[in-house]
Amino acid sequence: MVGAYPDLPIQRYLEGSLPPYDEDLLFRALRRGGALADRFVELRELECGLSEYFGGRRLFAAAPALEVVDGRKRDDRARRFPAPEAAFPDGDRVGELLGAYWRWLGSTDIAAHRRAVVHCMGLIPEEAREDLRRRHRLGMSCGRIADSLSRSLGEVEESVRRIHAFLAGCVRMRLAHRQRLA
Repeated sequence: MVGAYPDLPIQRYLEGSLPPYDEDLLFRALRRGGALADRFVELRELECGLSEYFGGRRLFAAAPALEVVDGRKRDDRARRFPAPEAAFPDGDRVGELLGAYWRWLGSTDIAAHRRAVVHCMGLIPEEAREDLRRRHRLGMSCGRIADSLSRSLGEVEESVRRIHAFLAGCVRMRLAHRQRLA
C-alpha cells in the first residue's frame, strides 16, 4: 500500500479518504520511522501552508458543517489545518511522528516555510493552482474535484501528488538556500 509512492496514501489520509485498513498499514509503516515519517510531516506542513495560502475555512472532519448551496447540502470538509485525528493519531502511532515533528521544528523556521510556499506557488501554472484552490480553500477531496471536473479520480490524485511533490521540493530548496545565506 505504501510502496514506491508513499505520498498518495499520506495525501488520502490528510484529506480523510484513506480506508481504515490502508490507514492501519500506513501507520505500521510510519512506526518504523525514518524517511517515511519525515515525509509525512513535510507533506502535512505543506498542506497547512497551502490551506493558509488559500485562506481555507476551519472545519473539522469530526463534525462537518453542512451548508446549503444551490439547493444541495455541501459536506465539504474545508479546514485551515488537517483534522485533529490527522494531527494526532491514536496510541502507539504517535511516537515516531512526534520525533519527526521535533526534527522538522528543529530545522525549519515556520515563517520562512510559509514564505517559501508563497514563492513556490507563484511558479506553478494556473490550472494546477486551481486544483489546489479547490482542495485547500473549498476543502474538496480529490474525489469531489474529479466529480466536479468530470475527470478520473486517478488523474486528479496523480495531479495533486505531483504538484505537492514539486512544491515540497521547491520549498526544501528555498529553505536550504536561505540557510546558506544566513
